[in-house]
Amino acid sequence: MEELRSVCRGVFPALLDRRGLVPALSGQLASTHPHTRLDVDDAAGRRLDRAVEAAAYLFCVEVAPADRPSTVVLRVDEDRLVAAVVGDIPGADASADRPPEVTGWQHCRDRVAALDGVVLVRRAEGKSTVSAVIPLKDRAGTPTAPGP
Repeated sequence: MEELRSVCRGVFPALLDRRGLVPALSGQLASTHPHTRLDVDDAAGRRLDRAVEAAAYLFCVEVAPADRPSTVVLRVDEDRLVAAVVGDIPGADASADRPPEVTGWQHCRDRVAALDGVVLVRRAEGKSTVSAVIPLKDRAGTPTAPGP
């Protein structure tokens, strides 16, 4: 089963296309990241552009540690989706004299950057926060109006 998961990494579930980011991410985290909690604000629970959902899904599944507690937070901040993973995250050590090494997540960073987004890493109070900030587009690909 582990070998099959390894081969399928990066292949997105049909649930992502049919029902959206939150149901797909919830199902994946429940089966592969038992210590991870999902926290979604109301605005982030709606359907988003397919590319935005795919980038956020890949980011969250790849960055959230499977073997330790963490929280995945999804929220809409004006016209951006912010997907953040908070916890003790391997590879997100910002305490060194140089920027954090997140090369293991390069494919996630590339997918986020392809949508004009950015991946940010912060460390405070013993916890790391790795966030993907992705500009929102509606399902037709045009930018959405800022939220209320």
